[in-house]
Amino acid sequence: MKPEPEASCVNGDFDLILAECRRRDRLQFVLGIAAGATLILALAACGGFEFSRYAKAGSIILQLIADAVPPDFAHAGTWLRPFLETVAMSVAASLAGAVTALPLGLLAARNTGFAWPVSTARAFFSIRPGLYPNSCSASSSSRQSVLAH
Repeated sequence: MKPEPEASCVNGDFDLILAECRRRDRLQFVLGIAAGATLILALAACGGFEFSRYAKAGSIILQLIADAVPPDFAHAGTWLRPFLETVAMSVAASLAGAVTALPLGLLAARNTGFAWPVSTARAFFSIRPGLYPNSCSASSSSRQSVLAH
């Protein structure tokens, strides 16, 4: 009996799918190894494997816990207002982000708007990362002084 042509096509497609999944799994494995190696190299470069830095960590953590229990609210007047301002700013920023993101997200979706708002919103999302470049670049001297402490 001859196999049906459709069955052989299905089996061939299945083999292609499995090969693609294996290729993707190998790629993810290689990328994971590369990320792990990068992390280890970064830790080695910044002194993350100098275990003498961690010798006093246990006693420092225990001292912090001892100072925090029981809590001392004698100086609450000096930090309570700034704390509440910080919480208020974070809530306001989250709300502003949500209020801004919802209409822009609806405009950027293809099936919820007209052509010109969609293209305008997509252009905004394409240009926006270039408006605020990464501000995490610190000078090497300030980075070294932070690492030294």
